[in-house]
Amino acid sequence: MTVFSNPTFTADFQGLCNYIATTLNRQDLTTDIPNFVSLATSRISRDMARIKHPSAITTATITADAEYENLPADFLAVQQLANTDETKALIYITPDQSITVQSQGWNPDYTIQPIIPPYYSPTGTITYYTIIGNQLRFVPAPDASAPYSLKLWYFAMLPALTTTSTTNWVLTRYPDLYLYGALTHTAPYLKNDERIALWDGLYNRILGDIEVEADRAVRSQTKLVSARRSF
Repeated sequence: MTVFSNPTFTADFQGLCNYIATTLNRQDLTTDIPNFVSLATSRISRDMARIKHPSAITTATITADAEYENLPADFLAVQQLANTDETKALIYITPDQSITVQSQGWNPDYTIQPIIPPYYSPTGTITYYTIIGNQLRFVPAPDASAPYSLKLWYFAMLPALTTTSTTNWVLTRYPDLYLYGALTHTAPYLKNDERIALWDGLYNRILGDIEVEADRAVRSQTKLVSARRSF
């Protein structure tokens, strides 16, 4: 890794590393700074999923021809799962519930009952899903001879920043969040440095502003006004 001598903060990997080195005034940490950025990427990924930022959502097509199918490698959390023509959304149940459904069946009103068609059959039209490890489990299990094509909307991990993959949507849109997120991970190297608490506070304040922004993006800003009576 090159020595970060340019103090200019541009919204790309090298510019971010440069500015971190300048802020720290610690040229001996230049080989560690990419690790700080990597740790910040992991933290920001989780936070973007937690606040449900719409830009963190991506899609994948899943061909379901077995009870279990692998999740995407960059998966963090489900936003929605439906068939590809988007006419039927699958219902999430917990892993424990999936065992109950598999063994006893499930009524449309979610009360347990013996396995009596058409409420349940061991294979057939997928109604429910759960997550076990890094896999989706479908209930009922799809028929292998008639696979389903499903569309998964999910919150994805941010792409890692490197010298060849120099930016991602968060760094482009919120470079200050990335800066303070990376600086907070310098704590093991800057013991008892009062700036650590400052940087973490700034990170959380910026994240709070982003959460408000994300919430506004998915809500109507039109206020309902009650009609006035004419009598």
